Amino acid sequence: MENWLAQGLAVFVISSIVTSLAKWAYAKAGFWNEKLGLAMNRAELRKVQHLALDKSNLVQFLLTQLLWCFCFLAIAAMVAPLAYATGGLHWLGVVVTIGALAIYGCVIFPLGMIVRIRKGDSYLQRQIARIERGEKFFETRRSSRRSSDDSTT
Repeated sequence: MENWLAQGLAVFVISSIVTSLAKWAYAKAGFWNEKLGLAMNRAELRKVQHLALDKSNLVQFLLTQLLWCFCFLAIAAMVAPLAYATGGLHWLGVVVTIGALAIYGCVIFPLGMIVRIRKGDSYLQRQIARIERGEKFFETRRSSRRSSDDSTT
């Protein structure tokens, strides 16, 4: 602590760099998060439209989800004796993760899709409007980026 002014200046410079990098990373992550959200909305809309076309599509979807449920249960059945034989406590995270995936894959995701299908056209219109808003946002962002590039040259 001989030279507290130099230490303070070094801390200021380092914290400024870290803060500006964090701000840049957050802006990039937000952009990718928005792109990912738009892609997920499009995929969800395609899936709901596909399932709503025919009842056999819905039956196939539900049977696929049931198959995933049996896969999670098989993994749990394989992990359980191993967890018991080795003391078990360090396997708790694995068991909780498998249980959460089983609940999501067997119950929450299929029920969510069935609810979306039952909402019908109102859900489809809201989802299409949400996708159009996202595409408009990216188009305005792209055009503003082009105009800023043109003004700098």
